[in-house]
Amino acid sequence: KMKGVMWDLIKKKRGRPPTGEARTYGYRIRLTEDEAEILDYLSDKLGKSKAEVLRKGLTIQYNLEKFN
Repeated sequence: KMKGVMWDLIKKKRGRPPTGEARTYGYRIRLTEDEAEILDYLSDKLGKSKAEVLRKGLTIQYNLEKFN
């Protein structure tokens, strides 16, 4: 077994660093070809990941429903 400072240094390098709020839920969705093209277009245009585009769309839809 490794002990002491060396082990602490190795442990700290493992895994991806946290990026804010933990995302513990995952969803798999099926898209038509047109929907996939729209998602690709928005992702490229906005410079965001597809997941970020979908999250933003979810927030926009929620706000429309809640406040209109």
